[in-house]
Amino acid sequence: VGSVFHFTIVAPVREDRAGEAKQVGMAEALRGLRVLIADSNLSSQRILAAWLQRRAMVPVTVTTGAQVQSLLDSEAHFDIAFVDADFPGTDGPTLVQYIRTRTPAPARSI
Repeated sequence: VGSVFHFTIVAPVREDRAGEAKQVGMAEALRGLRVLIADSNLSSQRILAAWLQRRAMVPVTVTTGAQVQSLLDSEAHFDIAFVDADFPGTDGPTLVQYIRTRTPAPARSI
């Protein structure tokens, strides 16, 4: 709790075309995924949502735990959730546990 990590990975560049095919396959696997962004920082929300939209995913942004609860109560489902660890009104891990109890198992894996 409260730790910050930084690391660097050194890896060789792949020269064959298989790597490109794998990237294209991953992009297709991500297309249409619904992504919950639970963050009180509006700038962070906008940046992440724009990045996800460019990859054909469907971001849904919320700033409060009540909004998360309302979405899940309306039977909305999410394939991925980005949750701020310092989410207002509750902590991130507690909110993640709540999301897990209200979300069915994913229909597909990536």
